[in-house]
Amino acid sequence: MENLRDTGIDIIKNVSWGSHISFLYESKQDFHKILPPFIHSGLKNNELCIWIYSEAIDYEEAKSLLQFYISDIDAYLEKKQLIILPYTRWYSQDKAFDGLQVTRQWQDLTKQAIE
Repeated sequence: MENLRDTGIDIIKNVSWGSHISFLYESKQDFHKILPPFIHSGLKNNELCIWIYSEAIDYEEAKSLLQFYISDIDAYLEKKQLIILPYTRWYSQDKAFDGLQVTRQWQDLTKQAIE
């Protein structure tokens, strides 16, 4: 039997754990209808959830969008089960892309998730 998880996305429903999902959106509002429920579902399933956001949004707006679905968001942020970061901090810390640094960061988060 397959180990399914709820995506929180009505149109997709359940998928195998570890599945990759792509979503093409036309507007910021379309994007905001998908990502917060997806993250909320991950948190409910005790998963590590990371939102690396672009310049189209800022930290406060990202957090506010999530708070609509997640009432205790500060608790998730505090225990680092939820991480919200700008893409510049993740992908281009020194104003240039460093693939090795990004790989190390993903490895560190993988260890954190397992622990």
